[in-house]
Amino acid sequence: MRASGAPKTDEVQGSVGGPTELAGKLAAEDATHSDRIFQLLVQSVKDYAIFLLDPEGRVSSWNAGAERIKGYSIDDILGQHFSIFYPPDAIAARKPYQELKIAIREGRFEEEGWRIRKDGSRFWASVTITPLYRDGILQGFAKVTRDLSEHKATEMRLRASEEKSRLLVSGIKDYAIFMLDPDGHVVTWNAGAQAINGYAADEILGKHFSVFYPKEAKTDDRPARELQIATAQGSFVNETWGVRKDGSRFWASIVLTALRDGSGHLYGFSKVTHDMSERRKRDEQIEKLNTELRSKIDQLDESRRAVELHSVELQKLSAELLRVQDEERRRVARELHDELGQELAGLKMLLEARSDKPLEKNARSEAVALAERAIQSVRNLSYLLHPPLLDEAGLFAALRWYVDGLAQRSGIKIDLETAGLGFQRLPIEIETTVFRIVQESLTNVYRHSGSNQARVEIEKHSDSIVVRVRDYGKGLPAHVAKGLSKSFGVGIGGMRERVKQFGGTLIISQAEPGAQVEATIPLLEKEQAA
Repeated sequence: MRASGAPKTDEVQGSVGGPTELAGKLAAEDATHSDRIFQLLVQSVKDYAIFLLDPEGRVSSWNAGAERIKGYSIDDILGQHFSIFYPPDAIAARKPYQELKIAIREGRFEEEGWRIRKDGSRFWASVTITPLYRDGILQGFAKVTRDLSEHKATEMRLRASEEKSRLLVSGIKDYAIFMLDPDGHVVTWNAGAQAINGYAADEILGKHFSVFYPKEAKTDDRPARELQIATAQGSFVNETWGVRKDGSRFWASIVLTALRDGSGHLYGFSKVTHDMSERRKRDEQIEKLNTELRSKIDQLDESRRAVELHSVELQKLSAELLRVQDEERRRVARELHDELGQELAGLKMLLEARSDKPLEKNARSEAVALAERAIQSVRNLSYLLHPPLLDEAGLFAALRWYVDGLAQRSGIKIDLETAGLGFQRLPIEIETTVFRIVQESLTNVYRHSGSNQARVEIEKHSDSIVVRVRDYGKGLPAHVAKGLSKSFGVGIGGMRERVKQFGGTLIISQAEPGAQVEATIPLLEKEQAA
């Protein structure tokens, strides 16, 4: 007996030979020996259904693999026609008989298709049918079947996944997603690619992807270099100019990815392109606005620096004006005291000279009284302009003289307390500032507060001197309590300016009852040691 054709040798794991070898042995050996060889084959193969059919297609042998795959025991199946393994539609189409005819005519029949188990369930089978001959006479058929259901299911899942991916990619219109062969020719095309690049599928398939690049990029051989980088590194990412079919340019974000099979063989590239022209335009607008904003900020900084410079200059000028004012007051006070005061004193002395005439005596008495009042007025004016005690005896003596004099003239009870001042002298500018703050504050108490009592505190600390003047009158108007001290005229403004030139602070607040002025003047190291 001989066999025409045989199943693939690699389809039978652990077998001692394929159907061709089996057919040869059947043709060369007697039936007993053939049965023994076939039995060994059956025992060694579990994943394949291997059995024999007679010339009419009835099952004449059965193995354990056949029982496992098809579900029939040997007693169930021997003598049954092998069409029992086929679905009804295949039987109706006489497919089993056609397969035997093809096997006889071509020496072999192979296919993959649906088969039926004993329980009626279907499985995807790989089938090989080989005719067996002895002395040129057909003896039957060898049939090998393998269950490929898992393989088929995996293949179907993969195919479904690929179809979903294909539908997904083809439906995307915001991204050009397509594939290239290893040389860079376009092999797939989606709606997004057509929308972005302008080519229909039949216009671009088979063309080299360098058609999407501007002339200068082609001159630099950039498309080829991008493929080389993607091949070496796995992918290439860039933003650059792209060219549409109509020649117009657009700013493109591209991702070029090398595609390899399981063995690492390169079979092409995927290319994803997104039109970033609008984003680039927005970025350019934002950058332009940022540039303009930075320019405006620079201009503002320059203006601020100019204002600060002018402010410093004005502060210096203000300080200089205050200094000149104090110097002028000192000069005027000295002239009033030294010149006009002496002349009035001389006049008084002349008037006090003896005279025997009664009328002259009365007139002389009035003139002397007038001269005394004039001398006192000049002295007071001189002291108010610049108290000589401030230069001669220092801050405490000048404050004591001023407070006592104002208390006597106004009837206001004024308490003066100092701490840390002692007999130490401060720079004349600071002493003058402290004196003027007390003077202006007490003048406001006298003019505006209606208070019959006031308190002055001077505290010298290691790094500052603090001045507080408090009254117990009607307090401040609401707008002044909020810091709007300009309503009081130039007096408080002058105090604030004097304090400011030393980097100090002036606070005017309600005191319940009354109001309080508090000035803090920092002391430099040389002033602290004074």
